[in-house]
Amino acid sequence: MRAFPAKSLTLPQRVGLWLLGCVVVIIFAVANVGTDLSLSQFSAPAEAPSSNTSVDQSLYVTARNLAALAATPQEQQYAVLAMRSADHELDQSFASVIRNSASQRLALTPAAVSVLQRAAELKQVIQADRAAVAAASAEGSDAPDGGDERLRTAQAQLVLDQDELENVQQDIAQMGGDPQTDVQQAFDQHRALESQAAILPRNAAPAALESSRSLHSVVGKVRILASLKERRSALIEARTKALAAQHRLQQQHEVLTNKSSVPPSGKDPASRAGKLANLQAAAEREKDMTVLDKRVRDLGQLAAVYEDWIHLMQSQRRALLASLAGDFLTIVMAVLGVFALSGLAQYLINRWEKSHHHRLKHPRVVITLFLEVVVVARIAVVIFGMPGDVSTIIGFVTAGITVTLKDFLVSFVGWFALMGRRGVQVGDWVEIDGTQGEVLEVTALHTYLLEVGNWATSGQFTGRQAVFMNKYAVEKKYFNFSTSEQWMWDELVIPVPATKSITQQMLAQVQQLIAAETQDDLAAAEASWGRLAATNGLEERKGAPTAVVRTSATGLEVVARYVTTAPAHFATAVRLRQVVLGALGLGLTADPDVLNSPSAT
Repeated sequence: MRAFPAKSLTLPQRVGLWLLGCVVVIIFAVANVGTDLSLSQFSAPAEAPSSNTSVDQSLYVTARNLAALAATPQEQQYAVLAMRSADHELDQSFASVIRNSASQRLALTPAAVSVLQRAAELKQVIQADRAAVAAASAEGSDAPDGGDERLRTAQAQLVLDQDELENVQQDIAQMGGDPQTDVQQAFDQHRALESQAAILPRNAAPAALESSRSLHSVVGKVRILASLKERRSALIEARTKALAAQHRLQQQHEVLTNKSSVPPSGKDPASRAGKLANLQAAAEREKDMTVLDKRVRDLGQLAAVYEDWIHLMQSQRRALLASLAGDFLTIVMAVLGVFALSGLAQYLINRWEKSHHHRLKHPRVVITLFLEVVVVARIAVVIFGMPGDVSTIIGFVTAGITVTLKDFLVSFVGWFALMGRRGVQVGDWVEIDGTQGEVLEVTALHTYLLEVGNWATSGQFTGRQAVFMNKYAVEKKYFNFSTSEQWMWDELVIPVPATKSITQQMLAQVQQLIAAETQDDLAAAEASWGRLAATNGLEERKGAPTAVVRTSATGLEVVARYVTTAPAHFATAVRLRQVVLGALGLGLTADPDVLNSPSAT
């Protein structure tokens, strides 16, 4: 198979292939990095509270940790069921241990026996103290004197006996402990933690990870896939632990079932005491077997909840993979679409160029660039999603447009400045940024001039069109010679050969001739100066022509300065040059009527 030559690819095709490659690289990079954003960073598993009892609380702690990771409403329902099953199983375990610990006390010394007896006595005394407090409270409302004193005395005795009982219980714990008391304390601690866990705020990280915004971008979906993978692994591990615990409890149930046929040792089964002991042992076994059956059922329900939860994770994963496939197809279709639209645009432009015999290079580039920008924007939205803070994005875009299009905005403002009475109109003779010419057109952004040469020498049109952005009306300066004051100073330089002598009479004659030729222009200029002086409080000025002699590299030069109108300055310069040459004897003496005729100009 022959490789496709790179040189035969058009610009849109090369850009499209480049975009497609970048998309593939980005998707794989996000997929590799997404695992670092899993839920293991959002919530660390809580440790089971330390306890000296034989009650295993790990299943309940695991269920509580998984409940904190539930993101969707369906997962939260499974989390509630798992918490309920684990909590019920733990309650049954505590109840069984508390009941059995009464008959499994440790071997005690005589001193420990005495302390236990003292504790039992104190419990009875406390019950009597509470009855005395209740009686004193009832008598206090009827007895006019002494009722409050008896009530305070009874309450003080109750507090004293309770403190003594607490001290005795601490002594029992130091001597070897009371298993029943230890288990009861652990159960009370579990209840306290359970009530606190019910009011703890739910971990918001998984819910934020699987928000609607994340579901509308490739990056968010890849992160959700990583999160689902972590939670699914945790659920599988929790289900395995629940099934293992259920299997252990079933084995314990079988052991108790086998013991039901074995009589208790140490007593004659035929005697009354033996029969009583046998009945008591059988009753205890039945209670233990009943509790084990309940715990086995709870663990089975817990494992079933975890299994259903895992199936939900798998269905969510399949839905996300299908959505990612759709996103990838959207990206591919966008790249292929830019190829198709670009080819269609090129075909239509080529047909127009052939029919009108004119190339459209700029529209071709603009259309291609526009299509590429649209495709890149669409691919960015698919990969990263729509921006969350739209106001901030709009602010940045507006600031970027303002900086980028600053010249265009200033030119648009300058267009309004040029509309005024002293602005620029079509046909005016102006000088903008050192370029002189006649205004051809003034648009919202540009001013078009028909350029002329140096007015002091040739003043002829060059045929070139000069284009200026209208910002010159705001940021720079310009001269308009076509306003009501259309006069200007012009200069005429006549070189004089070294063999020719110039007298003062010649200069005076030249000055008189120039004054006669420009008297109308001078009168109009002085009138304009007068109006400006009267309006703006300026000093009135005169514009009499001058003629002087100065040296140059080739000899002498006669320099004449005079006032003329801007539109007719070139014709005036031609006419005065002939007059001055005749007065200096350097050329033919021309008839003034001929000089004033249109053919002379």
